Amino acid sequence: SFQSLLDQDNFSDAMALYMEADNEQLSEYQLALKAYFYDRINRFPKKTIEQILYYMEIEPQSEDIPLYLAKYYSEKGEFEKAIKLLLELQETHQEGSSKSISHDLNSTIESYIERLTKAKEFTKLISFLEDIISKNLKSEKYSIRLAELYYNLDNYEKVQELLEYIDSDSTYGAKAQTMLQNIELREKELAQYTHKIPLIKIDSHYSINLTINQIPVTLLLDTGASYTFIDSEKVPSLVIEKEILLNTAGGEIVANLCQAESLTIEDIELKDFTVTTAPFKDRGADGLLGMNFFEQFNFKIDQNRSLLYLAEKN
Repeated sequence: SFQSLLDQDNFSDAMALYMEADNEQLSEYQLALKAYFYDRINRFPKKTIEQILYYMEIEPQSEDIPLYLAKYYSEKGEFEKAIKLLLELQETHQEGSSKSISHDLNSTIESYIERLTKAKEFTKLISFLEDIISKNLKSEKYSIRLAELYYNLDNYEKVQELLEYIDSDSTYGAKAQTMLQNIELREKELAQYTHKIPLIKIDSHYSINLTINQIPVTLLLDTGASYTFIDSEKVPSLVIEKEILLNTAGGEIVANLCQAESLTIEDIELKDFTVTTAPFKDRGADGLLGMNFFEQFNFKIDQNRSLLYLAEKN
């Protein structure tokens, strides 16, 4: 019998019987197959998935078993496989698509978005949302989600492109307008800064290239440091004024208080600038740019864009 063949794991012979079954037998066989798949998928996932896919080729209008497979993929964190399967299922059923397919598709998409967001895999998330939008799957909803992502990444041009197609009277119209107004305010804020200087990321820190007494140095931004600090061997032309005690992350150290003739960043030049020096061994930088630099400016550090905004204080 059909059940006996399944019990013996003789799937191919069981399916040969299935192909010859009448409608009454088909209902019975389908219930048996469901139980067979559900029982085996966690113990023999690869083989069982192959068998389910074979069954789906024979029964393209089947819904419950493909939905079960999609749920299995989701539970295992294989969201892309689950979404691909659910999209194919939705396409196959078209107008006859049940609420279960739509519900499972939407919840799986949300779970995948949540996972990518938590993992900060923004490049992958952007690509995924763009793909979803291109398929016209609740495109306004996901356009807003993508716009919010770009907004948090300070990519206002992309935000404006996406929100251009949101109807002001739609469910998402108010949210789109609020975002556009916030962009306008932030752009006005940035307009006050006269200098936009690129930063270099070193591990979790940001550094900047500048010159001290015409010697190129790379300094880590450190708004917690009172003085700008550089390695004592980097700029030998510095004039030492006195020794001081400096509080550092590693404790107190003896450092030299020095006067630099100039500190230059792009077209900004500060004359008679105070720096401190001591041995500083860091693979990627020569020291720290401290608050005695930043306090001379209105400044903003944009970590998303790796930019330092500066405006001289009046």
